[in-house]
Amino acid sequence: MKGIFINALPFPISIDLWQALLQLRLPDKVRYLWIDALCINQVDKKEKALQVGYMRTIYERASRVIVWLGEDDNMRSDLAFDLINGQTDCAKPAERPKSAEQPSSGVRQEDGEDGGRSQALEIHDFKIVLMPQQDIRWMPDESSLTAEQFKGREAAWFPKVENPLQEPWAALYALFCRAWFGRVWCLQEIAVAVEDPVIMCGNNVTTWDRLVSFVYSFSPPAGKPPSSIDHLSIWYARDTISCYVRTRNALKSNLGSWGLEALLRSTKRLKSSLPCDKVFSLLGLISNPGLLPLKPNYSVSGADVFTMTILRIIASSGILNLLCFGTNSSNEGLGCDRLPSWVPDWSLDPAQLPSPLWSPGAYHACKGMDARAQFRELPVLLVPGLPIDTITHVSKQITIDNNWQDGFASGLIEVVEDLESMLYSIMKNRMEGYTVPTHTSVIQRFWALEPHPRNSDAFWRTLLANKITPYLSAAISPVPGCYAEMYEVLHDSLCKWPRLDLDEVLGPDSPQAARLRKPTPSAVPADFEPGLPPPERLLRYCRPLIDEIAKNLDGRRLFVSKHNYLGIASHQTRVGDWISVLSGADMPFILRCREEDESLQLISEAYVHGIMNGEAVEDCGTDYRERMCIFPLR
Repeated sequence: MKGIFINALPFPISIDLWQALLQLRLPDKVRYLWIDALCINQVDKKEKALQVGYMRTIYERASRVIVWLGEDDNMRSDLAFDLINGQTDCAKPAERPKSAEQPSSGVRQEDGEDGGRSQALEIHDFKIVLMPQQDIRWMPDESSLTAEQFKGREAAWFPKVENPLQEPWAALYALFCRAWFGRVWCLQEIAVAVEDPVIMCGNNVTTWDRLVSFVYSFSPPAGKPPSSIDHLSIWYARDTISCYVRTRNALKSNLGSWGLEALLRSTKRLKSSLPCDKVFSLLGLISNPGLLPLKPNYSVSGADVFTMTILRIIASSGILNLLCFGTNSSNEGLGCDRLPSWVPDWSLDPAQLPSPLWSPGAYHACKGMDARAQFRELPVLLVPGLPIDTITHVSKQITIDNNWQDGFASGLIEVVEDLESMLYSIMKNRMEGYTVPTHTSVIQRFWALEPHPRNSDAFWRTLLANKITPYLSAAISPVPGCYAEMYEVLHDSLCKWPRLDLDEVLGPDSPQAARLRKPTPSAVPADFEPGLPPPERLLRYCRPLIDEIAKNLDGRRLFVSKHNYLGIASHQTRVGDWISVLSGADMPFILRCREEDESLQLISEAYVHGIMNGEAVEDCGTDYRERMCIFPLR
């Protein structure tokens, strides 16, 4: 901690703020700033709740918004800013700023004057006056970090590179690892600023628009592998700022409804000191706040904030898709014993959770049925839906480790072989039960458990959740057939299980055998990187498949139901759980009977092959409402 004097009284501040004030003060005149850490009483809950409601107005009316990323770290940020500003040969030519210290929308041109929109800040009587340099008095603080300690604090962000020409790209990666890009409150600073925000890191300066233009327009030279440092750095930068870019563009373009549901989904990786701020920080960005009458209130627990938020979203939208994110949380740090199982816990670190299975437009399990949820007495939520089946077998929890990325994909092969062994065992044990006449659909689902890609698409499509998500693009579902080719090549090259000959069992016209009639097995195309050694060429060809499977399976289990439905769900899934389709939800859910009462625990969303596009509702025909029941979720 450092300290300053405010109205002749000592006031402690963080070292980052102390360094920002040193950089932002002007050498010869007064400068007026609004800084939330100083202008809002952080210990007064009522004042804080009131003032955060003004923050959008403050940022909109500010003459300049300045983003302080922190002090420079041993000159590495200089390399990143030179890259962004087009001052290095590593980047494509770009328009340079008018001067290295003063870009066209820099911070040292008119900010020292108290004029224009900046006067609007005085309506709340919040104003910081930075006096000229010689008049600032800093309190000594022997416990503060030394310059060497501060520079070393971020050394872990900087990837190791052998070629000096790669250092700017490693510096760019390190720049986007800074804490500012991971704070949910920072989204509002960028999203509502009228002028182009200024980005500062030590003495380095650029603008937000210039940064975004570089990140999204730069194309690494052709022929470089996807694992090269420039590819990785650009990919990471785009992934980091995508939420900021989408939100700012939506608000500037008046693209219509920008609801809290979309904001919560897009900011799930951003963090806040208080759990409730995961919601409060977004209220100023909602396009129609009247539809969700939520106001900041720091006197209630995070659990109450999350519960009331999801209730308001369900009541206003009739959609239950947010139940696919962070539900069934055991987090006890929200001011209560435990959240209701159906309430998303937005305070969880997404890095510790499985990658979401839900993607906009990928699935339609409920076939457009509105939620029609009923709220009688919390924590119980009454939701209509269709019971589908009971889970009879689950795999062990699947964990992705470094073996998935090694030269032999040994982790993937081990997992696939274990899952195939499980399915073959189930098929062997159930085969005797089908000696009497059985419904055709049951028989088809039974043979769909056979995992070889030439016999059934069910297994490999389940591993992929039947969707792929191209980088920064909408999900594609169903998965294109080329992924079947990749899976067959990988399977036949590395797995030990032979293909069962089902032609005689299923008949030549079986819908299960859509790909069986190819005369020869699939192989890596002859023109695909022919100069590589065969093992590396095989894995390079199958890499998109491996990455998608790893993303979907990590932290989950494969399951089989009584009537041979195949799917993946949370690692908490166990034998005896129910598969259900809830009205208003794009995905099926796993539910569990609670022993202490008659309510149900929501375990997680699930991919269930064969019912993801409303097949369960269609099978009921016009009588689906008569077959629906009310699920009391607790």
